[in-house]
Amino acid sequence: MRFSKWVRALLATSMVSAGALLATAAPAAADAPVYVEMLWIRCQDETGEWFSDEIWVDVNLLPAGIFTNFDVRQTRNFTDEGYGNNRVHVMEGDQVYVGVWEMDDDPPPAPFPGGFPSDWDPQGTFVIPRSQVDTGEHEGYAFQDGQWIVRYRVTSYHP
Repeated sequence: MRFSKWVRALLATSMVSAGALLATAAPAAADAPVYVEMLWIRCQDETGEWFSDEIWVDVNLLPAGIFTNFDVRQTRNFTDEGYGNNRVHVMEGDQVYVGVWEMDDDPPPAPFPGGFPSDWDPQGTFVIPRSQVDTGEHEGYAFQDGQWIVRYRVTSYHP
């Protein structure tokens, strides 16, 4: 059976293309899951309002921690226990946004404490880039009203 020149060329090109697809390297490590682990939050300075603060921290608008009766110079650890406390978040894409919010009364229960975000006062937002993966602990700063420092780490493994 004889094939014309163009059919042979087409067949050869198809075989080379298929071989190249099969020989393509595995996806880059950047495609692997990356995790943001929230460690602690510290109040450096008051928000200028009376009494203790109630603080809500979110990662891409998903609750990371809700803290009640928070006072100046106090540090609180993020945990996985209780409503709205999710210490570990999966990073999808090249970065996540962390928001810190304050309320003067005890926050009501779910789905969003106090009717996010209208009843909460923004304290600040910062970005956590994927480039910080496996580089140790870092701090983000929310200094819009009070002064809140959030410690976190970005890892290639689930902590």
